Amino acid sequence: MVGVFPENLSLEPPQASVQGLVALFDPFTGAPQLVADGEAMTFRKTAADSGLGARLLSREDSETLLVVGAGGSRHVVKAHLAARPRCGKSGSGTEPKSARKR
Repeated sequence: MVGVFPENLSLEPPQASVQGLVALFDPFTGAPQLVADGEAMTFRKTAADSGLGARLLSREDSETLLVVGAGGSRHVVKAHLAARPRCGKSGSGTEPKSARKR
């Protein structure tokens, strides 16, 4: 389920403008098995897609991962390091506090 609320960005504190839930049901009984936050699932899915792309397109002997931009990169870094475990990491962001956390 997804709802779009563009005004949410102007709230204090700001909220995501797209709100959603992901639901999983048992295929035989219809019993609910999982309910998850749509935004959290989207961050993870996008990161997983990126990590898979890196695994398929990068050299197997890659040892360095550079992430430019700190927004939402926590999931991207984890996915890339899972795809290429030998990689060390470094990062850069426009906000020093955010970049240091990565």
